[in-house]
Amino acid sequence: MERGKVLIGELVLVSKISLIIFFVSLNQIAYGGSQTLCSEGEVAVLSCAFDGGKFVSLCANGTIAADGKTSIKGDYLEYRYGKPGSIELTLPKKRTAPNKVFKGYFEHSTFGVAGNYGNQRILRVSIANGSYTYEIEEEYSLNTTYDSEVWGINLTVMKSGKTIANKSCIEGSENYLGDIDLFTRWGFEVVRGPVYE
Repeated sequence: MERGKVLIGELVLVSKISLIIFFVSLNQIAYGGSQTLCSEGEVAVLSCAFDGGKFVSLCANGTIAADGKTSIKGDYLEYRYGKPGSIELTLPKKRTAPNKVFKGYFEHSTFGVAGNYGNQRILRVSIANGSYTYEIEEEYSLNTTYDSEVWGINLTVMKSGKTIANKSCIEGSENYLGDIDLFTRWGFEVVRGPVYE
């Protein structure tokens, strides 16, 4: 895949993934452009496709303009699973403030030493529905020293605390929107990892 470089402040992030990449600020970043289950007037915080044509999406009210500027109200967040035009499950069943129904964890750290750059990120979001819990986890790791880049999203379904299903997304179908301020407002645990220079 084609290699692209984007400069953010003094940190250079190197991406081998052929995606539309928007860098709005150090606290807000969006990757993607693939199809999601989100509607017009919504943005995909996390989304991806599985074998068989089904998708999972976390949708919040807001917009991403063509120039990459993002406007997110974030009054609600919904978990959706199914196919476009045929959604099988939407949670919560009634829209409410995300911090009342979702649990989230976000961690991010970077380094840049002697021409080598690295970036590690984890976003984990879950919602319960009776005895079932649905958890989406996005993990990204880049290390130019070893020419290594890993990015993936997984869906885990648990019943009474035991994993009953685990699905990995199709490579290239991922959408990700990172907004530390928004995650904090939603009550997610935010860990700002070290920045090495």
